[in-house]
Amino acid sequence: MNRFLLLSCALMATSILSVAQDVPPSSAPPPTWDLFVGGTLQRGVLSTPTPNYYGWDASVSERPYRSHPWIGGTVEGSGSYLNSSSTVSGTSVRTDSGAYTIMGGPSVAFKLPGIQPFARVLMGVDLNREAVSVNDQTASHAWSRGFGTAFGGGLDISVTQRFAIRGQADWLRYWASNLQSSNSVRASVGVVFR
Repeated sequence: MNRFLLLSCALMATSILSVAQDVPPSSAPPPTWDLFVGGTLQRGVLSTPTPNYYGWDASVSERPYRSHPWIGGTVEGSGSYLNSSSTVSGTSVRTDSGAYTIMGGPSVAFKLPGIQPFARVLMGVDLNREAVSVNDQTASHAWSRGFGTAFGGGLDISVTQRFAIRGQADWLRYWASNLQSSNSVRASVGVVFR
């Protein structure tokens, strides 16, 4: 029995090593990393007009598979902000809102001469912050979190081999802890370092 187990393990290890040698390392492209940093505009999708949130967006993508260099993964984080204030009968009210995402998921990218279109599906956490001040005194401060998804894509336009300009858009959907959902669209423009 022990000899059979040892022979089976040796046969499996040999077959794995022979498959690993099918693709010569010199013919396959090296793993690709992309670091994106940019500005973002986020707007809720409702029947009534919603204000624009402005902020930042950053992501890291890797396509590690030499046999399939077009598929990989992305980890993304963003923050969008809206500040508003008003004065009624001498009372000043200021509202500071923030929406943050931390997500990850699969992505595909197709390298073409000078451009690289991509698509992605991300899932993760959505954090929302709301602070209200009355006459410069904090009246309330609340955080909420929920599950979020992002479906989107974009286009990288190469400037050099290691630097590109990116435009991207995502459809975001959030579910709060009470299972209420909301939708928004996020557009980002920035730079990519490779």
